[in-house]
Amino acid sequence: MMNDLVSTLDDLLQAHERLLALAQKKSDTIKEGDFATLDQVMNQEQSMIQAITQLEERRLNMTETFFREKGVHNDGTLTMLIAHAPEVTGRRLQDTQLQLANVLYELQAVNQFNQELLSQSLEWVHLNMNLAQPKTEPTNYEPPSKQKLNTPATSRFDSRA
Repeated sequence: MMNDLVSTLDDLLQAHERLLALAQKKSDTIKEGDFATLDQVMNQEQSMIQAITQLEERRLNMTETFFREKGVHNDGTLTMLIAHAPEVTGRRLQDTQLQLANVLYELQAVNQFNQELLSQSLEWVHLNMNLAQPKTEPTNYEPPSKQKLNTPATSRFDSRA
């Protein structure tokens, strides 16, 4: 049981590492402006996220089963599992937990960077659109209420007299 749990955590770590690689590839793709490749990378990310979700569900089920067999109330955390695992397995779980935390931290940083890149790209597109299609005042027609009469003001006094 414990070996299966360790194996599942290793699989979870590898899946997150692959997701990190995809996020880094997404950064490069955004910088290059290759939207066809970006679409492919995003589809691969979705598949990887689904796989990670399934692995996490399997880990939670195994953890619940482990604690149920031990007769211990659990909160499903890896820290609690490490505390109740045999010493050798506990050290291995702790190493995996540290590696997973590092990958998740790096993944979060890369995703934040990608978000900023996308935001800047959108700003660039909007700026270029505004430059290409500036808002101008109409030159030949205005509604009658806005037209200024260019007729000279007439006075009751004739200055030629």
